Amino acid sequence: MLATGCAAATPLSPQAYQALLQERLDAIVEAGAVGVLAEVRHEGRTYRLSSGKAERGGQTPPAPDGQFRAWSITKTVTATGVLKLVADGRLSLEDTVETHLPGLLPDGSKVKVRHLLNHTSGIADYVGDLPSTLQGLRETDPEPRDLVASVAPRGLAFTPGSKHAYSNTNYAILGLIIEKVTGQPWRTYLTQRVITPAGLEQTILPGQNVAIPGPHAHHYATLSGQREPQDVTELNPAEAGPAGEMISTAADINTLYAALLTGRLLPAEPLKQMLEVTDDRPYGLGIIGKKTPCAGLRYGHTGSFPGYRTQAWSSRQATTQVSMSLNLADTNQLDEQVEEFIEAAFCP
Repeated sequence: MLATGCAAATPLSPQAYQALLQERLDAIVEAGAVGVLAEVRHEGRTYRLSSGKAERGGQTPPAPDGQFRAWSITKTVTATGVLKLVADGRLSLEDTVETHLPGLLPDGSKVKVRHLLNHTSGIADYVGDLPSTLQGLRETDPEPRDLVASVAPRGLAFTPGSKHAYSNTNYAILGLIIEKVTGQPWRTYLTQRVITPAGLEQTILPGQNVAIPGPHAHHYATLSGQREPQDVTELNPAEAGPAGEMISTAADINTLYAALLTGRLLPAEPLKQMLEVTDDRPYGLGIIGKKTPCAGLRYGHTGSFPGYRTQAWSSRQATTQVSMSLNLADTNQLDEQVEEFIEAAFCP
């Protein structure tokens, strides 16, 4: 298991804690983000914060309760739905892709559900095949089977289970397996079995709808062939599918992980398997485990897309939680400032 550590510290007052969080959030904007919003839950209190602007050239900061594209945080929802099927005895982690979806992959008999969940399948990632222009991002309309078909002929990069290689295609296949096992569209199943039971009131799987329905910040990215950032707020999220389609809020995402980690969504055994991570493989079954200097392991997921970056982290019992959305043109920017904000929340 991943090693953990804990160090004693003098607790800050709620006012000082909020001031520290705001200072670290402001530093993210000062380093280049257009805007950032966050919700932090700590020691029974909730802190909703924002910094920067909701729109370039505007004056209004992002609304802390605004909706945003969660991107790969969706994977935790999809994995939870799959593990519910495992808990119900309708699916096994040892089932192969070929068992449920014959002919989908050339090597489908070698790839197990577990390999899909923890990204050890060796299947290529379809992301490199997605459109790179604004028009393409809005007009593309793939479903999971299309996304899988774009990379299936390439075969496996390594023997399943032998290595870890993050691939969104794994979760597109999991969406197809959900549909085959349940007889329901994957969006319907995940909404009924995960999103609604978790109490997520502002979370949707929007399908082909390019708009974010509720109040939201705008997001910008410099796309292929462009010199200036373009507004990428409206795009077709179906290109992310079960790997990243979800629209949510910081509050809902914290609520999701609280429900999951406290056992309200999964029985003890599948939850235990979901959270099994090691130093060599910090990715469990649809969730990441990461060391936090003074608070042991935190669990959650990240998400990114041109113009977007999301982070969601919770302590094991969800006593401290952070959920945040950033608007920035380069998703590799600001790693240091983002991590400093998260660590301030966990280790003030």
